[in-house]
Amino acid sequence: MDNHELIKNDARLHGWLLQRHLQEHAEGLIPALIGNIVNAIVAGVLFWQKMSPVAVIVGIAVMSGIVLHRFHISRKVAVVGADETVRLQSISQEVTVNAAILGGSWGLATFYMMTMGSPADHMFAGILGSGMMAAGTITYRTLPKAAFAYLIAAGGASFAALFIVQGPAAIAAMVLLACFLFILMASVRKTFDRSCIRHLHEHELSESAETIRLLLHDYEEQASDWLVTLDSAGHVVAPGQNFCAAAAMQASELEGFRLTDLLIKDENAARLRRYLKGKKAFREIKAALKVGDKTRWWAFSMRPRDDGGWRGVVYDVTVQHEAEQKVQYLAHFDSLTNLPNRLLFNQRLTAALSEPDTQTALLYVDLDNFKDVNDSLGHPVGDHLLQTVAQTLDIVVGQQGLVARLGGDEFAVICHPESDEALEALAEQIIDVLAKTMSINGIDIQCSASVGVATTADGPADVSQFQQFADLALYAAKSSGRRHWRRFDTAMNDAAQVRRMVEFDLRHALSNGELRLHYQPLVDIQTSETTGCEALLRWESPMRGFVQPADFIPVAEESGLIVPIGEWVIREALNEARMMPEHMTISVNLSPLQMRSPNLIPTIVNALASSGVAASRLELEITETVLLHDSDANIATLNAIHDLGVRIALDDFGTGYSSLSYLRRFPFDKIKIDRSFVEDIDNREDCRAIIRSVVSLAQSLGITTTAEGVERTEQLDQLRAEGCTHVQGFLFSKAVAADQLTGLDFTKGRRRAA
Repeated sequence: MDNHELIKNDARLHGWLLQRHLQEHAEGLIPALIGNIVNAIVAGVLFWQKMSPVAVIVGIAVMSGIVLHRFHISRKVAVVGADETVRLQSISQEVTVNAAILGGSWGLATFYMMTMGSPADHMFAGILGSGMMAAGTITYRTLPKAAFAYLIAAGGASFAALFIVQGPAAIAAMVLLACFLFILMASVRKTFDRSCIRHLHEHELSESAETIRLLLHDYEEQASDWLVTLDSAGHVVAPGQNFCAAAAMQASELEGFRLTDLLIKDENAARLRRYLKGKKAFREIKAALKVGDKTRWWAFSMRPRDDGGWRGVVYDVTVQHEAEQKVQYLAHFDSLTNLPNRLLFNQRLTAALSEPDTQTALLYVDLDNFKDVNDSLGHPVGDHLLQTVAQTLDIVVGQQGLVARLGGDEFAVICHPESDEALEALAEQIIDVLAKTMSINGIDIQCSASVGVATTADGPADVSQFQQFADLALYAAKSSGRRHWRRFDTAMNDAAQVRRMVEFDLRHALSNGELRLHYQPLVDIQTSETTGCEALLRWESPMRGFVQPADFIPVAEESGLIVPIGEWVIREALNEARMMPEHMTISVNLSPLQMRSPNLIPTIVNALASSGVAASRLELEITETVLLHDSDANIATLNAIHDLGVRIALDDFGTGYSSLSYLRRFPFDKIKIDRSFVEDIDNREDCRAIIRSVVSLAQSLGITTTAEGVERTEQLDQLRAEGCTHVQGFLFSKAVAADQLTGLDFTKGRRRAA
């Protein structure tokens, strides 16, 4: 946007600029009036004898009136404000009208002298007319409309006179007059534009000066920012009111006080002293001081003066410093427990491992079944438990080492034990202390922990490998039944390598077609008929041979491979169920990871649709472990599966602690009695009592029962006597391939005698 557009769109700026131009015009009024009066008198005297005295007097009177009117206009300009744009525009119009009359008056005088006088008079008239037009241009240079009105009126009369005179000289004079008027008008426009630019710059400078004045005023008023002057010795000179208030001292006390003596004697104050001695400008040097009983942080930005002193600005940056410290704290400490976080832990562990000839021990501490606390009692209770555990560990470890929270319910301890015995004692103490009942919000919680230990004596290792050793030891501790501690040994690393290789081969086993399903019959205890079978996963590896489920199922669970493998099992079992008699069910086990998979239900629906097997023939078995995690979500998933017509069985019933609550929350179709109760049913009354209770409960709820692990006839007789409905076990058949299942002819799709 150019200057003219800017002025046009800003009414306030337009009024201010018009006022300045009118004022500038009024400032040149006296010389202009004197010039007009002198020229009028000279012309009057010259033509007194050549024209009627009355005409001369009238001309002088008219000129005097015009002059007085211009003087009156200038008086108005002096009392009108810049915000009175309408009045200013009215005054500008008056100036334009006055200029037109003045120009016309001089034009008439020039016309008369050029047409009526002698050649000498003609010369005088030309000089007078040209001079008055040039003078008018100067007088009205800041008011283009008035200048143009004056020039047109005065120049028009000269044109008329030359037209009457005629002749080649008159024509040439007319051409020159036109050029002269064009130059004068262009000069007026150029001068006006420059004037606008000059005044706009003046306005901007004025606005900037006002802004600076306000900022300086506000600056002086701000209690956290103030000016400070020091002499060559660093003593305060003429302290301001705000400086005194910030330091909580009187001006008389601060005057002559050494600035650095105000500060807390630490490295920050020493650094500021070094800068003051260096005699070079510096910025944002922070230092702390005591103001009353509080610690404040100031930032100093100062420049040396010619007299050897200093002058600068001091800022109170206490809030900023505290915020930075908080960010720094949060970057290195856990916000829930206030223990060092993983970042600081890694830094400290790196530093500890770099110490020569010093044994460093790393203990990984993991809470057992912490997720159960979150799921059953809520996250607030879980958070409080973590805080209590953190405080307990901090007390136990004390000055022996560093306790950190790595995330979730995982903690770590770095220490330098004096001996292996001291390290073992520390691990035992951690387990014993965390095994005690903790009261959280009035709720007694029995917590326990597993601990994995690694030391630098286990072999040279970098930080990452050292942590891996401790993690392997923790894994071994959890695998051994939890509430245990284990120290790393090379066998753990070998076992980890084996697990990794098993995982690697297992990933290819699915795509290479190495997985198989074997089936164990489910037998009706009264009729001895096979009513269904349970699909069990087998792996026949070209390199490893037959791999036991106990060797690869845990690896599949840990790696997450159980999800795609489980989906394959559902599809394959239903596909092979097409060859079985229609009265037979097919049972498939679901893992906890499968229950959390969003593909579970679509997999079931697609497998049922593609196989053509009725949904009622599919029976999915889950354990209580599934329901321990995200039980609400899992119950919702089970209901969705049940709505498809698929049967749901609760496997390993009685081995958990809340089985009855699950029976109340979800209508299971079958309960499978764990083999641990079946094994001694023929010689232990307590096992018989448990099974009797389970069967009675199932009958009252309309649920069928299946006893697992039946291997002896005596067991079968006892189960039949207690009312169990179905059994499975080696007494009838081990798990075999589909085409080897005893009692079934899959090629003909009918049952045959064994």
